Amino acid sequence: MFDKPLDQWPELNNFNERAVIQQLEAYSAEGAIPCECRECMLDVIALSLNSLPSRYAVSLLQKFYETPGEERTFRAEIKAAVDRAAAKVRLQPHH
Repeated sequence: MFDKPLDQWPELNNFNERAVIQQLEAYSAEGAIPCECRECMLDVIALSLNSLPSRYAVSLLQKFYETPGEERTFRAEIKAAVDRAAAKVRLQPHH
């Protein structure tokens, strides 16, 4: 594998990144995000991801939970991280 150029390696995906963005999109559709400018949205995403453990996979089809209870816990972690990040950005936006 290391004898190939980096652009020929399998693609890595951060499972949490996808979940955080989906949660943020849901909040946006509900009108729950006070500022939807690019900077604030990226700040919420970055703060959320920095507070969560890394969950990388080669395939987006890979699951990181085995039971419905683990999935609920995962979703709750994502929601809590986005809630905390959105609250911080709401108090101190960068514009």
